[in-house]
Amino acid sequence: MDYLIKALQNLTAKESYLLRNKIRKQEKKTKLLKAVQDQKLFSNKELSKAISYGDNLTNLYTLKSRLLEDIISVKLELNRNEKLEAKEMVQNLRLFLYSKDYSILLRQLKVLKKKCIEFEFYNELREICFCYMLLNKHDHKKLSYYRSLLRESAYKQKLVDEIEEIFYLEILDGENLFFYYHNSEYYKLEKKVKEIDKIYNSLESKGALFLKLSSEVILCLNSSPTPSDLFSIQAKMQALSEVYSDSVVSYRYPNCEVAIECLFSKYYYLSGNEIEFRKKQANIAESVKTIRGYKMFDSTFLYYIYTEILFLVKNTDYKGVVRFIENSIPEKFEPSDLTTIPAFQYLRALSEFYKGNHLKSSSVLIRSRVYFSYLDNLSSWIAIENILLNIINSIIYNDFSTISAELSYLSRILKKYDHEKKLMLVIRNFVKKVNQAKRNGDLVVKDVNQDINVIRKEWSVFRLVKMDI
Repeated sequence: MDYLIKALQNLTAKESYLLRNKIRKQEKKTKLLKAVQDQKLFSNKELSKAISYGDNLTNLYTLKSRLLEDIISVKLELNRNEKLEAKEMVQNLRLFLYSKDYSILLRQLKVLKKKCIEFEFYNELREICFCYMLLNKHDHKKLSYYRSLLRESAYKQKLVDEIEEIFYLEILDGENLFFYYHNSEYYKLEKKVKEIDKIYNSLESKGALFLKLSSEVILCLNSSPTPSDLFSIQAKMQALSEVYSDSVVSYRYPNCEVAIECLFSKYYYLSGNEIEFRKKQANIAESVKTIRGYKMFDSTFLYYIYTEILFLVKNTDYKGVVRFIENSIPEKFEPSDLTTIPAFQYLRALSEFYKGNHLKSSSVLIRSRVYFSYLDNLSSWIAIENILLNIINSIIYNDFSTISAELSYLSRILKKYDHEKKLMLVIRNFVKKVNQAKRNGDLVVKDVNQDINVIRKEWSVFRLVKMDI
């Protein structure tokens, strides 16, 4: 991976301006920056020649490393704030402690203790308590107080680590339930949400409240909610938005604005409020154009693209589907999450499907299957949709020889990822019916789409596919 090119691609307009300003008097760095930004596919040899290094790649690697350091410096400087400065001050406390500069130390400890409690900096609070303990080791009352506070801070940090691990490694994957509802996985996630609630009750911090509310909203909106479920979740969604407006929360969990917008979009979509849904989608589209942070949340970006396509398919705007996919997912697009790579490839294949390039669509689908090994129960919907679209392609271009193998593959996938067996029976009957009609020459597109609609309604597959044979 070329870290410099990736870093440059993720620069915002403001960061790019500050970087150019920072290196404006450094000729080689300026040349390198211009060369990379103007020619995104440059090899190292071409880059070396473009900045007059010839075949000396060692100098190029050194220059690239230093430019990357400049990028990091710009990002850190741009994001400097009171919280970051407080963390840095805590790191320097021992300098004053060991130099016995107590007048400065006592003042800093008092100020930083207050800030760390306010900002929920438990690790930093432990360091402050340790300094107080060294200063008061002969005062048993104070020593006991700060030892108790240190242990309390350590316990709270342990809880923060636990709640973040559950949320980021398990709850966020629950976003996949929107694409295909997996019954057994829903109940597992429900237990995890209860664990988060229990941790929150012990921690009662703003950060924990944000993760608790996010978990409850994610679980509700991705579990085929009833109208009463949607009504009851409104207050929690509003509370989630309000708690994220607190700088303590947005500092610890940056770049969540688009993710929260997507939750509201999903709420309006499920509520049938098309006007508000379109407004939120428009907001998300604008955000995606101007920020790069969304790449941290591939599931959020995937939701936005998926629902836009869903809207276009519903309105039979198939040319719009093609345009939107090709504009939103460049051919070289690389998600950071390996489980979403086959999902984005599926959407690329869908674009070819609607262009009528069914062979190419199948080719994209089959190549993306190398990533199936990274899927789990929640993300396995990608494999199901991949195989189903390939079966449809095979039917359209009369390649009946592959359909049997694809059905066998689908059967193995459903078994491996613990899906209901009834789905396989429904798919087999559908394919058998379409095959027979195709062979007899009396296949009616309207009938096929009606069958797809029945399967879509009951099983939530085929949602992006309409046939036009």
